[in-house]
Order: sequence, then structure tokens, then C-alpha cells
Amino acid sequence: MEPIVLEPTQSVFDLDSKSDVTLYKQVTFTPVDNTKEALERVGNDSAAFLKIINDGLCSYTAEQAKQDSSIPWMAKDDEDNLVPFTGTTISENASKQLSVHVLSLAKLLYDYAKDMPREDKRKAKEQAQAQILSNPAIVDKLKATA
Repeated sequence: MEPIVLEPTQSVFDLDSKSDVTLYKQVTFTPVDNTKEALERVGNDSAAFLKIINDGLCSYTAEQAKQDSSIPWMAKDDEDNLVPFTGTTISENASKQLSVHVLSLAKLLYDYAKDMPREDKRKAKEQAQAQILSNPAIVDKLKATA
């Protein structure tokens, strides 16, 4: 199998810039062709091998559950208890597009700037989002993506 480049990230607070930053590393990963190679990759440590397998199975199961419409989405209340979700969702792609438009409108109409205080940024984006979502045609189009 062909090697692929992985890009692990870590979000941290940078004291120099006084803001949240996302840091990246690049590492080459070569997939294995069989379990023997995988076990060798972890130094023939069967406990480490099983942990990796189970971590992968957990991720796989979680991804399957996201796609399974028979399992309802839940939300958490103020006391961290699971409760039925009663809102209206939009697709992940539409959510990303909405975020881009909110940021663009915040910059255009509400003077959003990278060097603003965090609270002012939040307020500008909230105002832009409220303006966008006050348009029934936009809301209907977003609902259609669900």
C-alpha cells in the first residue's frame, strides 16, 4: 500500500499572540497489508496491538452509528443528562458553508477583525448569523439539506 501523510492537530492557547491556535505535525504512515505486519509494527506487543484494534473498532462503530437513522440523536441538558434532540439540523457541508457566510458578513457589516477582542468577535458573528437566518428563503434552503 502507498504511504500517506497524516496531519495530527492540537488546539492550544498561545500566550504570545494571546489567542487560540491550531498546531500541525506531518508524519508519513504506511498502511500494513496483514495482521502480522501490524503486530510487528507495534514491536510484537499483543496488548498494544489489541488496543489499536479496539480503538479502530470504536471509531468504526461510532461512524456507523452516525449513519444509522434508527438510532436517534440526543442532546445534553444543563445537568449533562441525555435528552431527545428536538431541533432542526442541516448537513455538515451546509453548516460549513453557513459558517463561511457568517464570517464574511461579520467582516463586511460588523467590522469583524482578527485582532478584535474575543467577545467582540463573538458578537459580530452572532449578529451576522441572526441576519442571515432572518431570511426565510435561506432557512428553507438550509432545511432542505438535512
